[in-house]
Amino acid sequence: MDKETFQKMSNSFRESIRRFPNCRIANCNCDSKNDEWKKGCYCMCHFFFMDKKFGKDKWNLNDFSKMAKKGNEEK
Repeated sequence: MDKETFQKMSNSFRESIRRFPNCRIANCNCDSKNDEWKKGCYCMCHFFFMDKKFGKDKWNLNDFSKMAKKGNEEK
């Protein structure tokens, strides 16, 4: 990777972090650091919530899709 490409990628990531400071992977408007999961959000940051709720490796993408449709109603 050349320096220019790396710089573009780095700048994009910094902008994402600025825009989405509460998302663990800087990709959605949920506060996933505090287990907020808005209805209809399919961001992969919520994989951490799934691990916490169901146990690591004890859920699948179908389970994730069901949760994403309703979000975290516990909060």
